Amino acid sequence: NSVGASIYISGTNGIVKVENIELEKIISPRILLVNSKDQQTSVEEQPKISFIQENPTKYLVSIDKIKKPFFLIFSEGFDKRWKIYSKGKEIEENNHFMVNGYANAWYLDLKGDQELTVEYWPQRLFYLGWVVSAISLLLLIIYALFKFLKKGK
Repeated sequence: NSVGASIYISGTNGIVKVENIELEKIISPRILLVNSKDQQTSVEEQPKISFIQENPTKYLVSIDKIKKPFFLIFSEGFDKRWKIYSKGKEIEENNHFMVNGYANAWYLDLKGDQELTVEYWPQRLFYLGWVVSAISLLLLIIYALFKFLKKGK
């Protein structure tokens, strides 16, 4: 529930720069929009973001009033297999970056209101494996019952 932060950067020549950052209420896992310094806007003009955690590997993100390109930061351990989709189409891989030494960020050049999906792609393989395993178990049970009934005659 931070309301502000300062970042201190020390250069090799001993000069220290201070950058102030305005934060809205942050909840974990963090999904943030970040504008670059040259894109400063008033609070009223800033896009509004909300998200729903569908499960631990899938988030539905809603962003309203997008006017300029921005970075969407997702504070989950960086993995290139985290994907982001807009209208069912994957955002290009070259727009996916590591930030803060661990988090995922995407550079998005979208306009208007957007519904995005952030998903850990390997989870789909887990679901596929589960379905194949369930079908295999079902076929095994049917085969065993068939053999048992055939033997009983």
